[in-house]
Amino acid sequence: MKRIMITVMILLVSLTLFAQTKKIQNFSFEDINGKKINTAELLKKGPIVLDFWATFCAPCMKSLPAYNKLAIEYPNITFIAVSSDSPRAKDKVIKTVRSLKLDMITTIDANKSIQKSFNVKEIPETFVINQEGEITFHHNGYIPGDEDKLEEELKKLLKGSK
Repeated sequence: MKRIMITVMILLVSLTLFAQTKKIQNFSFEDINGKKINTAELLKKGPIVLDFWATFCAPCMKSLPAYNKLAIEYPNITFIAVSSDSPRAKDKVIKTVRSLKLDMITTIDANKSIQKSFNVKEIPETFVINQEGEITFHHNGYIPGDEDKLEEELKKLLKGSK
């Protein structure tokens, strides 16, 4: 019985470590300004923070300004805001991005393809991707102070890349 328990624990730890270093597939998308973006190209420049949000999501409207401060503070990291709004809401998304003065690449995931590839079920949901394309941090939801956890992860990531 002890052997089974130990084996199960080792398996769980291994799966957890595997899940934390899941490699993303390269994907391309168009930002709200019509510019073509490719994640492989972005990763050549540095890590990526991918934040899924929507204009109708109250926690998202709180997280975006907090994460935007980090985007300004960490110019070596590309922040991408992926809107879950419908394509019909493009004007509302652009208005929100401008009013919040977001310094992030922003896209509307109209067909939810990016969300599906990251298995996003709820928003806000945030991922940190290192330069090797591995997910090193994942967080669901937002409460004030979550930006501090994200910043800790960014500092660890940048420290490890030196």
